[in-house]
Amino acid sequence: MSTESVMDHHLDALLAEPFDIEEVMKDYTEDSTLITPNGAVSGLDNLRSSFAGFAGMMAGDGQFDLTQKHVDGEMGYIAWTLESSAVSVPLGSDTFLVRDDKIVTQTFAGAITPKG
Repeated sequence: MSTESVMDHHLDALLAEPFDIEEVMKDYTEDSTLITPNGAVSGLDNLRSSFAGFAGMMAGDGQFDLTQKHVDGEMGYIAWTLESSAVSVPLGSDTFLVRDDKIVTQTFAGAITPKG
């Protein structure tokens, strides 16, 4: 699989209805790391918890819009927006390092405003 196809699977799995955390986790290994403004998270159990939190932000009514997607070899980048009853994210971005069909390292940054 290519970097782009791994990224596409990741997005499809995150946005699937109903949300299936095990499908999301297929893109990672025990050695994968997610780096966020709150620090780094490694290992499948910790990553699973982080992505369950994202599912909560979607709140069943989330409108996710992919605004940019770029791939260069093993590296990928996306920018996106999200509106739901739980949060407003006018700008979110992720970078991905993909090797051997798995996300080795992912970074996330976003402006998240909780609602209500």
